[in-house]
Amino acid sequence: MKVESCLEFAANGLAASPEELKRLPAVSKVLTNGDQVELFSKQPQKTLEQLIELARSRGSEIKDLHIRRPTLEDLFLELTGRSLRE
Repeated sequence: MKVESCLEFAANGLAASPEELKRLPAVSKVLTNGDQVELFSKQPQKTLEQLIELARSRGSEIKDLHIRRPTLEDLFLELTGRSLRE
């Protein structure tokens, strides 16, 4: 079992819908909060390559990109389907 990484970034001007972002390779979930986007992927490098290509094709930049590795809480959630606080 491979727990997902999270690609976090500011989508300033990317103009891609959450549905479109979810179609990127290996993306299982998309969370947005204003311009902040979180993409969850089991293959973050593959997802990142396509995300960069999408931004390039739209003439926009991806700002403040971080790839967050899975935490112990992420692993617990993956294994049990519950958060630690439930």
